[in-house]
Amino acid sequence: MAFDPVIIGVADAQQGDNLFNSFTKINANLTELFSVATLTRRVIVNTIADLPAAVGGVITLAANTLYVQADDVDFSTSRLVFGANTVYSGLDSLVVTASYTGTLPFLTFTNISGSTKNIKFVHPNSPLYSFTDSGTNVLRIVDVAYAGASIGTFGGNGSSVRFTNFSGSTTSNGLLLAGNWKAFLFQPALS
Repeated sequence: MAFDPVIIGVADAQQGDNLFNSFTKINANLTELFSVATLTRRVIVNTIADLPAAVGGVITLAANTLYVQADDVDFSTSRLVFGANTVYSGLDSLVVTASYTGTLPFLTFTNISGSTKNIKFVHPNSPLYSFTDSGTNVLRIVDVAYAGASIGTFGGNGSSVRFTNFSGSTTSNGLLLAGNWKAFLFQPALS
């Protein structure tokens, strides 16, 4: 159905749709809007409870899904394992923080493409990323701030990783690269 606007006429001219027709159109428009707006590929995250339940300290994110973190979230020792083409985003890296106190890598990508963006990660005891790929997958890291033990380990075979506007500090190590890369771009944020 195409959008069906209520005809209101001009002010005080008593023209346009009557109340019955007006509200019939409004109900039809809203019914269509809400039937389409059932979002199965986007999840708004305000607390850890908005994510899939952790199993053994691992939260497995659904494939082909955009998770938008809208508030600070404390993950404690639960880490995130990404599905294929999963995007985990905050509203902005100046506004939203994801905190993790575990010791294993906080974000894991294995033989899949994915993305993190617009968020700040605090991970004092662990690497932030673990990216292992035996194919030609792509990891995109855009407008991410971090503070933690290390950036992580990246192992690829024909893979591509792109860090854009990436900034933060590590307390032990930077990042470890292994394998044969198609492309690896590291663009830090300007101070």
